[in-house]
Amino acid sequence: MTIKKSSEINKEIVNLQDLARSIKKIKSIMRKDAGLSTDLERIPLLSWLLFLKWLDNWEIEQSKKAVERKSEYTSILKEKYKWKDWFDSFKNSSDSSILIFINEELLPYLASLKSKQEEDPHDIISLIFKEIRNPIESSALFRQIVLEINKIDFTVLEQVHNLGYIYETLLKGMRDAAGNSGEFYTPRPVIKFIVEQLNPEIGESILDPAVGTGGFLVESMKYLTKKGETSDLDVDKKINSSLFGIEKKALPYLLCLMNLILHSKPNRTLLKAITRGNALIDPIDDINESIDIIMTNPPFGGEEEEYIVNNFPKKGRTAETAILFIQYIMKRLKPDGRCALIVPNGFLFGDGAVRYVKEQLMKKFDLHHIVLLPEGVFAPYTTIPTNILFFDKGKPTQEIHYIQAPSPDLGKKYSKTNTISSKNFIEVRELWNNREVTNLSWIVPAEIVHNNSYDLSPQNPIHFTLLQKSNYKKTINEVNTLIKDLTNHLEDLQQTIFTPNKEDWEIKRLKDLIIEVSIERKELVNPSKEYTFLGISGESKGPFLKKSINGTEIKANNVYRVEKNDLVYNRLFAWKGSFTYIPEKMNNCYVSNEFPIFKPKDDMISSEFLSFYMSHPIFWAEVENKSRGSTPGSRNRLHQKKFLELTVPIPKQLKRKEIEHKVKELLNLRNKFQELRLIFNQVLDDLPKQMVLEVFKNNSK
Repeated sequence: MTIKKSSEINKEIVNLQDLARSIKKIKSIMRKDAGLSTDLERIPLLSWLLFLKWLDNWEIEQSKKAVERKSEYTSILKEKYKWKDWFDSFKNSSDSSILIFINEELLPYLASLKSKQEEDPHDIISLIFKEIRNPIESSALFRQIVLEINKIDFTVLEQVHNLGYIYETLLKGMRDAAGNSGEFYTPRPVIKFIVEQLNPEIGESILDPAVGTGGFLVESMKYLTKKGETSDLDVDKKINSSLFGIEKKALPYLLCLMNLILHSKPNRTLLKAITRGNALIDPIDDINESIDIIMTNPPFGGEEEEYIVNNFPKKGRTAETAILFIQYIMKRLKPDGRCALIVPNGFLFGDGAVRYVKEQLMKKFDLHHIVLLPEGVFAPYTTIPTNILFFDKGKPTQEIHYIQAPSPDLGKKYSKTNTISSKNFIEVRELWNNREVTNLSWIVPAEIVHNNSYDLSPQNPIHFTLLQKSNYKKTINEVNTLIKDLTNHLEDLQQTIFTPNKEDWEIKRLKDLIIEVSIERKELVNPSKEYTFLGISGESKGPFLKKSINGTEIKANNVYRVEKNDLVYNRLFAWKGSFTYIPEKMNNCYVSNEFPIFKPKDDMISSEFLSFYMSHPIFWAEVENKSRGSTPGSRNRLHQKKFLELTVPIPKQLKRKEIEHKVKELLNLRNKFQELRLIFNQVLDDLPKQMVLEVFKNNSK
């Protein structure tokens, strides 16, 4: 394509900001149409319209090149079906004829294109539009959308690069809308890190068996093109012919095709390798060892049908899709092939079929790195911790290098609005290369894992290393200083809260301040889903995360989901001060039916304040007085009705903001004390095991 610079033309949309604003405007128009209720419908429509506009510009440029060469160019599309022709015919139309044309003529025509020639664009277009439908109902709104898209000129240098960026942003938006389906958007920095660490070479075959919208393949294409340092057509063909993907669902498959086209030259060599189907469909023994590199993020919590499960060895049979994918990958790799895949935390400590898979993995593959991703990387789809496994085929694991990717500063976590970036992997790469033992990097001999029933849960020996180097004295001095400062602050704030001016306070019953939402949060247990449960410590020490477990291991029929700022208590141990509010990091965790869930009414008082007051022994005494039952099993259980009858003092309106702020400060201080306690507990727990590791580490190699 002969690409013009933006300075050479006078178009309304010439840069990334303009393009982003235009896309935003188009999506706003789409929201007005009754047929487009979600981004799952809006974004595919916008995607194929952008593609048709891009294709029109591309054909125009191909025609110009042919004139320069004094040759003829045969258009892919007939005149009637080119963007420019039908746009010119309908841009001033006021009736519904444009939708009739699009739905009954254009889309069927595009889906029917065929060619017997290899690498022909007709087949590519047919693949894309075979399952496309147009859900929009308003011809007037459709015209507005088309008018806006027509302003984009893909012969402008910036636009050719910007479209790929904007397109991936659209895909992320669509996946945000579909996050509950178990198909999680893999952040671009995570994909880029995986590609760089696997370091593919031009000519090596690369497969993503759960390709989704093509993120790993697009990033691999960029990486290899840069490594080739040329735009030579032969190099492009070699790169394109080495990429393979498999996608089970229709919509991600179509979006993957368009994503790849918009990041490369349209040719059949690339797209013929993107297969629509289930990678797990064939018996494991029939799978060829034919791929050099596999990189993927298989769906968490998916469940396969029985005939699929029976394709795998008896010991490895499970309905859990991710575990089946790992076995498929292990078989599909060539000898000396390498892989990186993302797995949920439950895989590290899982038993049964999971244990069998881990045993095979470590005996037949070199599981050389496990990168532990921080909480929130996959927000808002899941709170389940995730990890990246890196392994090579052909020799058993000798030792595993664990690397903890650092969390954001100041104890925060990643989220939908605070996403992980490439800079967050700089330290991970450094630790990978120098293999230094730090608080974020450690090495575990394979023998330890074998002897521990293939539990891959991370055990960091840094605690023993720090003690061995006598750094613990400095650490203790620093902690003592911190405790002194925090205690002074704590006493000042407690004076304000617990010896207040009585005129600033009023007594309220809990039923006037909060409302139970347990029924709203009730969910039927899904056997194929992984659940992260939390518990509540006594004496108001706050909530803690338990291990994530699979739905098959949950005996109850229902679980209850908690959200940020909920007020929750344990009915069995309320008399011991088992009350808490839910912090942001525990949003969307689960509890059993012994944990009633409440929300404040109309912002009368915060859950933080209520849980803070509930840490007072006066409140515990009142709770214990009401925690009575007729049987031994219920003797200390505090039922919701009795709980709601309890009274609490709350600040009056004029003082509420000030006191609420001080309460939050107090809770932050308490959390710091708890973090220190956990650190020392971890040191004590790890010390005996790490002493053995330290003594014998030189003999394990």
